[in-house]
Amino acid sequence: MDVLRYACVQLLERLVRAERYVTVSHLDIGTSSDRIVAAFRGRIDALRAGVLEAAATLGSPLSREEWGSVGRTIGRLFNNFDELHLRLAYIHGRWTTPEIEVFVRSVFEDIAQTLKVTAAVSVVPSDKYVFEEFDLDLFLRPDPESTPRGTPTLFLPKIEVDNPLHWCSLVHEFAHTLVRRSAHSEHSTVMDSWRVEAFCDQVALQILGPSYVASFVDYMLATAASEFLEESSETHPDPRLRVTSMVQTLETDEVRSLLSCVEPNQGMPNLDRFFYQLFEDRCEFERQHLGSGFKTDDRPDIDVREFRRTAVDRAKELVPESLRIATYFEPSKFKFLQERLERGIPIGTYHENPLSQVKARGLEELGAIRDVMNENGDPNTVAERLDTLRAFVTEHPTTAGEILTAGWLYKIDSIYAPMIEGIATLSEQRIEEFREKIFRLDDILRSSIETSYLGKLFVDVLGKVKMHDERSTAAH
Repeated sequence: MDVLRYACVQLLERLVRAERYVTVSHLDIGTSSDRIVAAFRGRIDALRAGVLEAAATLGSPLSREEWGSVGRTIGRLFNNFDELHLRLAYIHGRWTTPEIEVFVRSVFEDIAQTLKVTAAVSVVPSDKYVFEEFDLDLFLRPDPESTPRGTPTLFLPKIEVDNPLHWCSLVHEFAHTLVRRSAHSEHSTVMDSWRVEAFCDQVALQILGPSYVASFVDYMLATAASEFLEESSETHPDPRLRVTSMVQTLETDEVRSLLSCVEPNQGMPNLDRFFYQLFEDRCEFERQHLGSGFKTDDRPDIDVREFRRTAVDRAKELVPESLRIATYFEPSKFKFLQERLERGIPIGTYHENPLSQVKARGLEELGAIRDVMNENGDPNTVAERLDTLRAFVTEHPTTAGEILTAGWLYKIDSIYAPMIEGIATLSEQRIEEFREKIFRLDDILRSSIETSYLGKLFVDVLGKVKMHDERSTAAH
């Protein structure tokens, strides 16, 4: 899969999301003038035309100079899109969705309970296409010496409010709030800042697995137009160090997520490796055509293995074992979950057996129960058979990591791959189908996150009821 073709599809997705945000905000809120909305749509159409023009050149053999020219054109289009996103400040849209609040609760509550801190975190749509975190109370307080109440706030781009696949970054940003609440300074030195970023990456990775790698690389590729992927800063280590550290952690924990059909001959059998290869392809493009070159002496003198191991150990101390990917991650689930997504079925719950087998077993158990009742059998036998039936047909909640990893697999396999294959000859009909699939996936994943959280609450309640009954029986 060519990185420039991926970039074209990636940019088309951002444009259809921006168009939807403008349209829905205008219809729902109605406070933006028709002229402003028309101006945004005109700019979106112009950027789309630029993407399609660049994409059309990718269907023919290109010289080295032509590859570089097309890449720079796509980079300029990404920069133009970032400027357009900033102008969304002029569009008065809704705040966030209830599903984001559910996502925050499902991921943060257990961690907050373990650390005995509040899980209350605000999520705010941002005009900048960035994911970031800071204590809003510290920013808004008129008196810097007053005691802050503490208002940890996570920001995500306005066009990603409906897109759960990019909520992954919220977990990284939430980890920053935990660092802020600790006794240690977050940014004492460059290495302190780098360690914080590595720790936050590993927290998100422990909870979300390969879906965080996918979200991180996808975001990095989108920002590569304005900064090189192999350069570091005083606040962030270079993306190469971060990506390789995360992939190595997944390999160490033996977590695998199968990528079923996307270029099976390229030797990329799992999601994190697929995005790692995409990252490498982009870096190679920068070296060949944009004059970027990675130099290890640009980094501070650090032991890379120890750097990663320290971040992993610290993250595992924080994340409860029940939330860690090594505890719940079963790659065999993902084919089943992808099939459900293909059929438009939410994946907030999971059953290890095929639906046909569940149905057959259920009918068999119901028949046995009926026979016992017809024969005036022992009520205890009926109760036992009912418990067996209930246990077999009950689906168990999936985790946020499983939902989002399955979502990324489905998106790359079933939505992006066909677009990339025909990138040079995209028609309006193909783009409209692409748009429908993207928003349909958003809807299913948001529903899945809600279903999963409710299922978890239900399981917790049943567990408490069962414990109460057992104690009552023992007392008598």
